[in-house]
Amino acid sequence: MPVEAGQEQAVGVYAFTNTGNEPVTILDIHSNCGCTVPELEKKTYEPGESGEIKAIFTLGDRTGPQRKVLTVNTDMPGRPITRLVLEANIPKLMTITPRILICEQGSPVRIKRSM
Repeated sequence: MPVEAGQEQAVGVYAFTNTGNEPVTILDIHSNCGCTVPELEKKTYEPGESGEIKAIFTLGDRTGPQRKVLTVNTDMPGRPITRLVLEANIPKLMTITPRILICEQGSPVRIKRSM
């Protein structure tokens, strides 16, 4: 999922279709962290009916690669649990190099690198 610097949230959309012969009810959806909230239009889908699960990821002060997992519990026989993965790489807003610049009156500029 592409994420831009300064973005507050990212939304992943998972489209699905009930390809079975019986209605399927989504009993529960939960995330592996509090920063990702699932949204669902409704709980029961008839045969042939489509829907979407949205995962709203609040970026906060996170940077770098992120991996969030939604666990979907259904009443579907033989496959009651499905895991959906949301991956994002959040860029840093800025990098400052060098970190410290020391200037003394009458002296040449010296750069001190700090880690």
